[in-house]
Amino acid sequence: MPMVFDGPARRKNQRNNRNKMVSMPNSNMDLELGPGKFDSMEKLFLAAAEKGDKKAILYALENAPDLNINALDRDGRSALIIAIQNGNSDIIEVLLEHKIQLGDALLRAVEEQFTGAVLMICEHIKQKNIPEFLNCRALNGDFHPDITPIVLAAHHNNYDIIKILLEYGARIEEPEYYVFSTQTNTLQHSLGLLNIYRALASQAYISLTSIDPINTAFEKGYLLRKLSRKNAEFSEAFIELAEQCEQFAADILGHIRNHKEQTCVLYHDPNMYEGGDEDDDLGPYKVKVAINLQQKKFVAHPHCQQRLTQLWYEGLPRWYNSSFLSNLLFSVIIGLSFPILSILYILYPWGSVGKFVRIPHCQFLCHLTSGISFLLLLGLQSSYPSLEEVQTDRRKEPPTHSEWLIVLWVVGLTWVEIKEILYHGSRYLNDRWNVMDFLTLSLYWASIALRVVVYYSKEEVAINETTTVEMTTFMTTMSMTTDDEDFTMASSGDLPTTFPPDDLQLILRKVDNLASAVDEIRKTQQSTNDLIDESVADLRKGLNGVEARIDQVREALNSSIASSGSGAKLGKRGSRGGNAGGGDTNLDLKGVRTYWDDFEPMLISEGLFAIAKVMSFLRPICFTVMSRHVGPMQISLGGMMFDICKFLLIFSFVWFAFSLGMNQLYSSYSYDARILCESQNDPIANCKQPFDTIPNTMMTLFWALFGLPDLDILDLKAVRQDFTETVGLLLYAAYHVIAIVVLLNVLIAMMSSTYTRIEEDADIQWKFSRSKLWMSYFEGRGTMPPPFNIVPTPKSFYYFIKWICHTINGDQYKLKVKERNKAYREERERQYRETMGRLVKRYIFDAKRDDDENNQEQWVNRLKQDISGFKYEMFEALSGMDRKMQDMEHKIEDGANVLGTEVMHKMNTVIKKPLSRPDSMQSIKSGLSEACISPVMDAQNGSNNDSPVWEEFDPVVSGNNRNPRGLMKPDSSYNIAGYTYPPEWEKQGPIRYIDEDGDLLDQRGYTYPFPRRGSSKKRKSGNHLGNHIGPASIKRKSLKENNTKV
Repeated sequence: MPMVFDGPARRKNQRNNRNKMVSMPNSNMDLELGPGKFDSMEKLFLAAAEKGDKKAILYALENAPDLNINALDRDGRSALIIAIQNGNSDIIEVLLEHKIQLGDALLRAVEEQFTGAVLMICEHIKQKNIPEFLNCRALNGDFHPDITPIVLAAHHNNYDIIKILLEYGARIEEPEYYVFSTQTNTLQHSLGLLNIYRALASQAYISLTSIDPINTAFEKGYLLRKLSRKNAEFSEAFIELAEQCEQFAADILGHIRNHKEQTCVLYHDPNMYEGGDEDDDLGPYKVKVAINLQQKKFVAHPHCQQRLTQLWYEGLPRWYNSSFLSNLLFSVIIGLSFPILSILYILYPWGSVGKFVRIPHCQFLCHLTSGISFLLLLGLQSSYPSLEEVQTDRRKEPPTHSEWLIVLWVVGLTWVEIKEILYHGSRYLNDRWNVMDFLTLSLYWASIALRVVVYYSKEEVAINETTTVEMTTFMTTMSMTTDDEDFTMASSGDLPTTFPPDDLQLILRKVDNLASAVDEIRKTQQSTNDLIDESVADLRKGLNGVEARIDQVREALNSSIASSGSGAKLGKRGSRGGNAGGGDTNLDLKGVRTYWDDFEPMLISEGLFAIAKVMSFLRPICFTVMSRHVGPMQISLGGMMFDICKFLLIFSFVWFAFSLGMNQLYSSYSYDARILCESQNDPIANCKQPFDTIPNTMMTLFWALFGLPDLDILDLKAVRQDFTETVGLLLYAAYHVIAIVVLLNVLIAMMSSTYTRIEEDADIQWKFSRSKLWMSYFEGRGTMPPPFNIVPTPKSFYYFIKWICHTINGDQYKLKVKERNKAYREERERQYRETMGRLVKRYIFDAKRDDDENNQEQWVNRLKQDISGFKYEMFEALSGMDRKMQDMEHKIEDGANVLGTEVMHKMNTVIKKPLSRPDSMQSIKSGLSEACISPVMDAQNGSNNDSPVWEEFDPVVSGNNRNPRGLMKPDSSYNIAGYTYPPEWEKQGPIRYIDEDGDLLDQRGYTYPFPRRGSSKKRKSGNHLGNHIGPASIKRKSLKENNTKV
């Protein structure tokens, strides 16, 4: 059972009994500390630390040699930790002076954001030369094992504490230096990585440690976004930190005040003139880095956009003040005159014309007009081909004029992309428009290459073997049905020819069916001759239709052969064309497009060219980002493309699954249904079965998304199977519900969400996309638009010769340039650091002000510390008043009798009852031994008033600070109320108070040196608690009433 105390503390006359325990009931002192029970001194010591009783702590430290200063309470807290949590800086100072163990005290001080405690502990660490405590860890596992004080301070983003820790040598290392870096794929690794990067991404830490906070914020934000993709479990936390860094860089930029600071920050390049040329002007370098690292808020900041807008229209001062129609007319004139401007620039790129063409806005207009011209050529190339062009074998024809111009444009566009790839490297693929350009040009070049191969090819084009039959076989087949007609070639009677395979198979199938029917009828009965005649009549009718189609094919072939200059012609039996003799002659059908092979190079070339055309006409969409109204919509469409890709990934599984099921169900009936359809003389195109093969089934289900197929495709034509049809109907209905009702609506919801998300941030998204387009024209890599950019200019020769010289000289030239520009580079670096220092100071000032206004927790901590200090001051003041009031009671009772030592001797007999006033040593009265109580009681009776312990903490009443002959100045630290004393007071002499000079009571008949003014008015003492004491005639009763009020 814990030890309890009853009754108030009783004074012991003999000090040899100080080690006895005097007790009183106090539930707060019922402490079971640590693994076992400590004796009462450690309990009282910790209780005094909890209550903030500095005198008790000092007394225990000086008079209890066996005291364990590092004792812990039941929560594992030492006196130092308790003082830190309560905000008692005086107790912290005392404990540090008595060499208490620090443990994780610095970490706890940072957790409480107790700046004063952090400073005292760091100074103690410096004096004791124990720097390892700057990186202490939590002893009880409250924090991650790798959380250090500076990491925790960075989490709180406390500028003052981080600055103190940095001054004393604390640093945050990169994550690979910590323990958790060796434990991959564990919770400790993930949490440690998140904690360290949360500290490294702190605005306060970056501001106080980085030379270039903007660049550091860029790098940290980009790295955190990569980590969010690698660590999906903590993706949101990493993205939040990345956005925090992005916002921090934009806030730093927002503290720019003038054009000079704006230019210094945006154009700063740490690698400038390291090995390049002095006249290289690559535009605002910081903006380029921000675009590469996807720092959208920095790029979209008004201070950045203002500079980019100024550069875009630089050289066109009237643009801002002109009307919309004037600007539109000017743009049209510049666009239409781009060929003339390009030629003039090629001839002399350094004149006024060259300077005008290099204006970014003019470059944009020229490139835009060049792209529109390319689209017009593509439209002209494919518009209204003549009948002669369609029937002629174009594989041997040379390119037309429009096609030659298209090739020139393709060469120019290719050169532009080559320069982009050489400049950007792997970052070239980060822009989806660059990927689109690369695919489009690849298709163009593939189409051109196939055209060249076909044009210079000397080999004969192979005819499809599956559609080639010998004429003799065909004639034999035809003789089975008719003896009047013969289908042959004019040049021979036994030649191979080519027909559509469906027609030949249909003929043979009908003949076989007829022969089988005739044999069966002849074997069974003769009575079916009428039926046979009817079937033969139907067959002859069908064969007549087939022969008519053959005649149409023959006429088309004859016209084609005539145009190619060949003498061979097709005719009926008995007609002879150019060759009267027999023999086999191959029919040259190479020029007829209808009979080309499926993978004919010319067909592949045309297909690739068609896809490239579509992509070329979609490419100008990127220029719509220049418009404030259309730009956000174009950005939303780009985001929706990713939603469509995600939808197709899920839809493909559903699509293929139902395709397999429907094909399995209907494929067995497809052949019979086709035969039945063909026997009914329906067109072949209508006899295709929707589910006969997997590709046909997938196409049928795809178009079902748009409601094109009818429900009759689910009916079985050849047979009637109700169960099969029912299953097919259920599968088709399930497909509609899953694919159309569910997945399509999910796609619509995803696209709507993407559009809403971009619209919420539309201004930033649009400005960032527009800035990306602008920056491509600021760097001056492609002044001339296609196709004029393929023509070498004098500037190109100059740069080529310069490149050769650089290549020959190598590192020597780079070193020479570096030395020549060293002074200028250092000056610019100095200016940048000074500018960045001013921006950081402004940012920290505003951040602290906002934090003071909005951080309620910090206000609570400060209030707690103030209350704790005021609590101790109250105890000190009450203790001093206790002693003074008891002395005054003795003096009043004795009057003018013998004072001094006689009062001290008779004090025990005069005081009949101790004052029921709260004692300043309440914590010690609640449970101290005689060793602790007796000196306190003696001090209250005046027997030990010279103790330095009381003088140190009661400067108002201590003898060393008394000034009985002088008056406190109005600006004194105790004159808080700011009272001003009348000037006549100084003439008549200083004021002398009874509590400051007791000899005044010996002067009988004493009168004040000046008239009393308001005897009822109270005088404010140094601690704002003492009242004005009147002459010796004041009654004891009034004193007690005053004491009771106090």
